[in-house]
Amino acid sequence: GSLNNYPVEQDQQTDLIVTLPEKPEYSVYLRGFVGDTYEGDYWHRSDDQAFYDVFGNGDGAYQVQNILYRYLAGKAEEEAGSVLVERINPGGEYGYVPYGFETPNSKNLYGDSYYSSADKENMYTGYTNWRRWLGPGAALSVESEVEARYREYVADQYLKVPSRGLERLKEYCNQKDYTTVQEVIDFVAEDVKNGREYSMDLEPVPVDEDFTEYFFFEQKKGYCIHFATTATLMLRLMGVPARYVTGYVASPDAFEEKETG
Repeated sequence: GSLNNYPVEQDQQTDLIVTLPEKPEYSVYLRGFVGDTYEGDYWHRSDDQAFYDVFGNGDGAYQVQNILYRYLAGKAEEEAGSVLVERINPGGEYGYVPYGFETPNSKNLYGDSYYSSADKENMYTGYTNWRRWLGPGAALSVESEVEARYREYVADQYLKVPSRGLERLKEYCNQKDYTTVQEVIDFVAEDVKNGREYSMDLEPVPVDEDFTEYFFFEQKKGYCIHFATTATLMLRLMGVPARYVTGYVASPDAFEEKETG
């Protein structure tokens, strides 16, 4: 969860191979680290104990991590398929579960955040093009008692911002007036990019500067952790629960068709 302007070293070696039954219509997002509390230069991992205090130590983690998958199982107009995620350089603690696929029911689930696995291969069942069956904007109704409880949980857990600091960003967000969740999402998604350049060539963050505010107001360039951190905090400041998530994304044009599909 460390946040800094250190150069990103890339050796151009393949880390993951993702195999799907069909070419995806949308980008495939594979969830890894999930951040909960922002510290100015660090994201702390989601608080497992806070989750278990609400959902217990039974299958609460499985139920919550699969809210989307279970929703799709009732809405999708096709059978679930499988995705194979192969680690070419096994290591680390994340299983990298694609959104829209079932997170395995095992002891390796951690709260509502991630699935731990260092296995070389993981097979998941779910829906490659899951966005087909989601309506536009935020869901207006809940599909289950678990989702209703989880909505209450995230409203408490994922609206947290530091009591000190972020004064400029707080003032900036407080000046905006939107009435719906979707209006806030649309604004943040565009505003965090507007006038800011994607770059890995950065100067160090000054000692007395907050990582996010320096990126947003001064530096105006950065890479994935800069944009994701700022968007997460802006959403929270404007009343929309949000988490900081890192992992992998594979765009449709990254897939090559094989003889078997």
